Amino acid sequence: MREDRKTVAWWGCLSAIAGVDLLLDSHLLPGRRWRKGRAAGEVHLSLREGLTDVLRRRVVTREWAIWRPEVAWLTGYFSFAVWVSLALVHFPRG
Repeated sequence: MREDRKTVAWWGCLSAIAGVDLLLDSHLLPGRRWRKGRAAGEVHLSLREGLTDVLRRRVVTREWAIWRPEVAWLTGYFSFAVWVSLALVHFPRG
């Protein structure tokens, strides 16, 4: 029973860390980029234009310069997800 509590506490801590990482990477960092762009005079799409763009545009690129800023967090995010999914096999049932 005590071991189960340790396991749950461990997974709770890992989940909290992953949640903070997700918040930073998916909300705060892009927000910072957006504010910098606005300050530099970049023109952004309206909500409607953005939704239309998302539905229509498909640009496939393998250029390192475009992906480089995202590689660190994407690698960490997906690596963490893989290790968690593998560890779930060992998580006690019910």
